[in-house]
Amino acid sequence: MLCNAACSSPKITVDRTDAFSGQQIRRTNSVEITAIFNGSPFGAVGHIRVVGDTRMLYIRFTDDERFAIGEGAELLFKLDNDSIITLYSMERSFAKHERVGDTHQYALETLYLIPDDALETFQQHNIAVIRFYANDGYREWEVPKRAFKKLHKMFNLI
Repeated sequence: MLCNAACSSPKITVDRTDAFSGQQIRRTNSVEITAIFNGSPFGAVGHIRVVGDTRMLYIRFTDDERFAIGEGAELLFKLDNDSIITLYSMERSFAKHERVGDTHQYALETLYLIPDDALETFQQHNIAVIRFYANDGYREWEVPKRAFKKLHKMFNLI
């Protein structure tokens, strides 16, 4: 999942009923969460998937070192009102090596469950800092103003 022109404005890209389960399925397009392409290829891009009543934040993290996360690993969001929301990984995931032009990086894709109370808070406040925990510690980024506006809009689409 690369952040390209599709990341420019959050919108619903899938809105259908599953033929087998009858559950409503929705998905937003991908949104740049951190300054992933501002001079550094390392950061995070994500979108929201909804299946029935279950909301998930799908994130792709990139870094210059190999890393992994375990099931239940924490993803923390510090909001503009200084509150902190913690989401938990739904799966184990391992970063895979990628080459993007002359840059070598490691990318990891994973899902985090979004509880109802967290969704309501995301809809009301902007995200200032994001931190996720991996097997070798944590990575943290400040969220640029243009990105938190897109994130805020994305959470309000659901």
